[in-house]
Amino acid sequence: MRRRWRPCRRKRRGSLDYVFNNAGIVTGGQTQHMTWEAWERILAINLKGVIWGTQLAYNHMLEKGQGHIINTASLAGLVPVPESAAYTATKHGVVGLSLALAQEAQAHGIRVSVLIPGALKTAIYDSATNLAGYDYARKMTASPVRPMAPELAARQVLHQVAKGKRQIVFPRGLWLLVGLYRVFPGLTQRLMARGMRT
Repeated sequence: MRRRWRPCRRKRRGSLDYVFNNAGIVTGGQTQHMTWEAWERILAINLKGVIWGTQLAYNHMLEKGQGHIINTASLAGLVPVPESAAYTATKHGVVGLSLALAQEAQAHGIRVSVLIPGALKTAIYDSATNLAGYDYARKMTASPVRPMAPELAARQVLHQVAKGKRQIVFPRGLWLLVGLYRVFPGLTQRLMARGMRT
């Protein structure tokens, strides 16, 4: 089914300069316990939601020849998270979509950025889908990494968006983990698995 930007909304609201696609859920546990319903739900929200929002915004921005799309991924979009294969898959998809489109969009005067946050102080882990007794909220509480306040994250994000950065990793220290994974993927995954043990 072909989806179109609704002209009535565009006329009423005016131009579309920035779009933040920022919705997501987490599913934790061993992959063998994933059901088709759990897969469909996380794909619909984390990946398809970003795809539809991006496509609609991009089509409208092409008419103006300007605009900025900002998609929220996760550290899991660059570094696989153990016992969270479905979440990792969707966030890798968001990163790939954003970086590929950024190259296309540049020729049309449109910017595309992808946000790659670490843990944030939100209710996402409390509302997680837990498989076979897995407790995502407890795992994150036991993690040595302290979640970042949303207000502080928002300030950092807007500052980097204003600069036109394509990959916005925050807190900045996470770049060290990303770099470590690129050079020593096995070691990094073992360290992450150890950090999430309870």
